[in-house]
Amino acid sequence: MGYLLCKLCGGYYELMQGEKPEDFLNCQCHGELEYYPELNASE
Repeated sequence: MGYLLCKLCGGYYELMQGEKPEDFLNCQCHGELEYYPELNASE
């Protein structure tokens, strides 16, 4: 499914089944969201 990560605040949201990155315009802080297929804690 994947994750949306906010470029402004660093928050993230795990996409649920049936959701697409295109369904979300921006973060609650109004920052731009970027899609990642998985989160990597080592980055």
